[in-house]
Amino acid sequence: MFDNLIVFQSENDYRSLQKKVLSDWQNFHASGAMPQAQRSVISSSWERCKLHNLNPLKASVPQPVSEIELQERCLMEEGWTDIVKGYVDEFTRFFRDPTVLGLADCDGTIIHNLSQGYHHSQLEKKGFLVGVSWNEETIGTNSVGTALIEKKPVQILAEEHYCQALHNLLCSAVPILDPLTAHVIGVLSFPMDKNKIGITEMFALIEQVMKMERAIGRRMIEANMQAMQAVFNATGEPFIIYDRNGIVTVATEYAQACFGIAKGQSISALLGTELTVLAQQAMTNRHAPNEAAFRALDGNEWKVSFLPYSTVGRASGGIAAFRKVAAKGNSKKQIVPKTRYQFDHIITADPGMEKTIALAKKAAFSEKSVMITGETGTGKEMFAQSIHAHGNRKNEPFVAINCGAIPKELLASELFGYEGGAFTGAKPQGKKGKFLLADKGTIFLDEIGEMPLDAQVYLLRVLEEKMVLPIGAAQPVPVNVRVIAATHKDLRKEVSKGNFREDLYYRLQIINLSIPSLRMRKNDLPLLVQHFLRANAVSGSIPAISTEGWDVLRSWSWPGNVRQLKNVMEQAVFQCSDGVIQPEDLPEEIRQKTVSEPEQWTYVTNRKCHKEVLLEVLAQTNGNVAKAAAILDVSRVTIYRKMKQYKIGI
Repeated sequence: MFDNLIVFQSENDYRSLQKKVLSDWQNFHASGAMPQAQRSVISSSWERCKLHNLNPLKASVPQPVSEIELQERCLMEEGWTDIVKGYVDEFTRFFRDPTVLGLADCDGTIIHNLSQGYHHSQLEKKGFLVGVSWNEETIGTNSVGTALIEKKPVQILAEEHYCQALHNLLCSAVPILDPLTAHVIGVLSFPMDKNKIGITEMFALIEQVMKMERAIGRRMIEANMQAMQAVFNATGEPFIIYDRNGIVTVATEYAQACFGIAKGQSISALLGTELTVLAQQAMTNRHAPNEAAFRALDGNEWKVSFLPYSTVGRASGGIAAFRKVAAKGNSKKQIVPKTRYQFDHIITADPGMEKTIALAKKAAFSEKSVMITGETGTGKEMFAQSIHAHGNRKNEPFVAINCGAIPKELLASELFGYEGGAFTGAKPQGKKGKFLLADKGTIFLDEIGEMPLDAQVYLLRVLEEKMVLPIGAAQPVPVNVRVIAATHKDLRKEVSKGNFREDLYYRLQIINLSIPSLRMRKNDLPLLVQHFLRANAVSGSIPAISTEGWDVLRSWSWPGNVRQLKNVMEQAVFQCSDGVIQPEDLPEEIRQKTVSEPEQWTYVTNRKCHKEVLLEVLAQTNGNVAKAAAILDVSRVTIYRKMKQYKIGI
């Protein structure tokens, strides 16, 4: 490490060193021969500068990047520069003399410059300015560019700088490393007059950078903990992370639903004394027994594995991972229908819709009945399937039935089944009803408002007694099913008209999800249009929509909601012949009629950068911000700002 730093015993040694480096520089540029006994960090850098054909007598100041590019760089690095700027300010307070301190990004461009009245104008003439690149290819051997390449602290004295313009400086720099990957993310640079001795300052600089890296590491741990919880939630199994004191720091949604455990509680309250001992041993002893049987309060059997959790090589706590044990006698593998939709498939940037999704996710881990209301085409079944796929029953059947699509005379037999010979035309072997087919899973009763009153009586009894009596059967059959119902009707009005039982209404209405109509989701029209255009693109070619076409789309009231929009875009893509959808490519009905309040669909340009659209465009351009900005017709600064807002990484 110390080959990168200047070493001397006294001030006289320092003066002698200055004379030597001047002689070395002159001889190298006169003869081309590398000086003897030169520090390897300098020799290597000079060789690179020679390969770059840099002019050692160059005195011109490098031009700073444009204001827009500088903003882009600052936005890209804001995640860590916000953390370290406080440490930069702290460092300058250590010195009585005026100082200048620079913070460069991973390309060597100065993005933050702090001056305490030092002859800053002289440094400005040499290009030590915000927006100027100090990499070796641009400015030759220098502390910033060389530290980036060496990935170590570096000091460059006077004529050790390849270019003559920097010969009156002693520059120190320390690279800032990503604590998790060890990649260089920036450089802290401290330029001084060459006649000032800067060894003490160098070690203070190193110590300050170590503080910065620890602070960045803490921030990364916090951010990664959130990502870790999202991954754990996606696995669908209960996970709990606990600290060295056995206090829960993270509990996944499934763990909270299954065990009633929450952040801040002691893991011993869940596991009991014996398993808590195993949990504590697992933190420090990888060879200790790390798996045991666990019975939850609801009687379900689990296997729990304990794993150590460490940061920077130090035991920080443990992870308890649970997996459910299959019930005895149930070893035969069951074919479980999978749902088509999950919450990730719901495209929205509307606050009301996002609130409904959040409530639906919470409902997924409840056993209470759910009533989904909304106009035709708003996506009620998508919500029902997503709730099932997100919750505890996701590995069990999901069975849907449209109560309005089955003749009233047959609805009871479809729902509850029948015994062989129960009525004329019945199958001799009988038939399982939808409730029994959905046992241990979810049944979705779509258009519940169309259910006849006699079937409503039977349904209420099933909900209350959790038993099904197939038609013609002598004994009821136990059933364990979660009920989700949906309707486009106002059931309160149907109750007042006598078309729907009041007791059933309240039994189903325990959790209510109201899905807003498309005309109420002002920000979602462009998102959904882009989604359907991509879904129906031919040979990967996504058509555009003319301004006149957008005017037609925004002026229509969309009584059929998202389903109607999907059909319209399918037709438009088919009709479009030149890559641009015009009004004549749209169905006549939406061209002829307009909504009574056209301002409902005001389209704001910056809505182009909603998260879903931005993710899609970045994926199409392989993360190329410039291309994404061109496609969305916004500046690159806007793209970076939105990426930061939505926490999107490339």
